[in-house]
Amino acid sequence: MGTVDETVLLQQGGFGVLTVLHMDFNNNPFPVFGTGTYTGAGGSLSFDYEWTTATLLGGTQSLVGTWAMTGGTGTYAGLTGEGTLTTNHDLTNGYPSPSFTTFRGQLEAVPEPASMAALGLGAAAILKRRKRA
Repeated sequence: MGTVDETVLLQQGGFGVLTVLHMDFNNNPFPVFGTGTYTGAGGSLSFDYEWTTATLLGGTQSLVGTWAMTGGTGTYAGLTGEGTLTTNHDLTNGYPSPSFTTFRGQLEAVPEPASMAALGLGAAAILKRRKRA
């Protein structure tokens, strides 16, 4: 199990800037997968990820994959989302250290159970009305 900590800036719509990235991952051959957390003043966003592609150019390794949100706190509570993740590692210093990370995706509000129940009852009433007509 490896660990990567990195400070980056990420702006997700009106949710606030996420500044600290922490990632845990397996050290197996591809695909590499793990869990991560982005933290900022507005809260934290937890996610699972999988790197599916690796390229090596000079002394830089690029890892590309996908992420899916698993939870959040603060302004990220009650949201769901997924997207893409790219991390570039500088290999010239003998240990792969991230030089920058690109974290993109879409975050959406998860409907609360009461809202989902109301929508379901409304849909059932419409269907019942159609059967009578």
